[in-house]
Amino acid sequence: MSVLSDRATTAILAHADDLTLAGVGRKALVTMLGGARAYLSDAEYEAAGRPILGAVVPASDTTTAGSSANYLGRALTVKRAIDLRWDGATVARLLVLVG
Repeated sequence: MSVLSDRATTAILAHADDLTLAGVGRKALVTMLGGARAYLSDAEYEAAGRPILGAVVPASDTTTAGSSANYLGRALTVKRAIDLRWDGATVARLLVLVG
């Protein structure tokens, strides 16, 4: 891991909410995802329950698209798992969550 990835992980864990991914408790920065259309097909976007959420997790997280999630009692599905990169290195991952 890079120094930047370590710093991102520290920040995520310091300010994160509890989120269950595939039955395992994790920490993530969770928010409503503005611009969700950029990450979903038109059909996925129209079928998705609102709000569509984004969860930023540490780069070491191995969650994949199709995994189940639970946030504040709401059952969700991970539609996309996207590496967030800086200068070629993954510093965090964005999970697109729909209900």
